[in-house]
Amino acid sequence: MGLHAARPEEERAVAFLYDQWKNGPANATAVVQAADEILPRLPPGPWRDAAEAFRIFALLEAGQTDKARLALEALHGAYSTAPAVAEWCKRWLTRLDREQVREALRAVYRREIRFPESLAPLAALSPPPAMTDRWGAPWRYRLSPLKRISGITAQSYLLESPSLGRLSDLATALAQPRPQSPSIRPVGLVPQPGQAMPLVRFETIRPPVEQAILAARSSWKGVTLLDVGDAFLLLAENDFLFVLRRPER
Repeated sequence: MGLHAARPEEERAVAFLYDQWKNGPANATAVVQAADEILPRLPPGPWRDAAEAFRIFALLEAGQTDKARLALEALHGAYSTAPAVAEWCKRWLTRLDREQVREALRAVYRREIRFPESLAPLAALSPPPAMTDRWGAPWRYRLSPLKRISGITAQSYLLESPSLGRLSDLATALAQPRPQSPSIRPVGLVPQPGQAMPLVRFETIRPPVEQAILAARSSWKGVTLLDVGDAFLLLAENDFLFVLRRPER
């Protein structure tokens, strides 16, 4: 795509933002402010995508879902966004779409004093909520019985994306502990003759220990190596992005 290679100061700026984000939801406002200062200095590419992702995560934690949605839609649709980051966007957009479906279900409940047997009545609303997740799969919806009261029906439900399962819920996803690293770790570099960017050797964190060599934008064990910088590596796994120190050799 002809993207600009990250300079060391750009890597350091995103690494700083990542460290701020790791401090948790109480630091969300500071992360948004730091990202707003850093983003104008970053050219299109994976490091800017990561900075935007940390900003979006902080917006979600701060309850600013409208701003987060706009930023997610823009990042998902940008020509320079890596497929792994676009997939990350789909996960969080699906959760925001599910919140709109929940609100539509509450509207039906206020009118009927019960939840519908299916999501079909929601299609008649104006505007209707999304009837599928961001992968195009219909929501998994069913009524569920109350645990403590018998004989009363249609007062509770299950609503999930087939791809996300129990992590379809926005609050549940945001409450996940922040992992310190993805499920694989970098253990060394493999020079490429005639190439400035080396390959990276990874190994699994949990036994049995396996190893693989990855180039930028390649994946293994569900983890994508987004970029290899001069001092840091940028990775993505499920709901999180990671900025890790690059091995020295």
